[in-house]
Amino acid sequence: MKVLIVLVVILASWCSVTFGAESLHQCNKKFESSMRKCFKKWWDFKSYKDLNHLRNTCMKKKSCKRKAKKCLIKELKGKEYINCPLQQTYIKSVDRMVT
Repeated sequence: MKVLIVLVVILASWCSVTFGAESLHQCNKKFESSMRKCFKKWWDFKSYKDLNHLRNTCMKKKSCKRKAKKCLIKELKGKEYINCPLQQTYIKSVDRMVT
């Protein structure tokens, strides 16, 4: 009986870790997509190396930073992120961006 309980606990733990990681992966992909959309929308920067380069370039321009921040918060409050466990963390992180 004890072995069965241990197996059930191990199985439940494994499932929660596996499906939790998948959920976080999807949230991170959505967040990256939203960042690309918002930074590109307000900064016409055609040749950027990667997302970090695009973000850093936008953050140096006050108008781009302000508009990108508003865009990101709007995106994060959308229905796409309802099942995302890090939604509120993302919003708080973006909200701390100094404009």
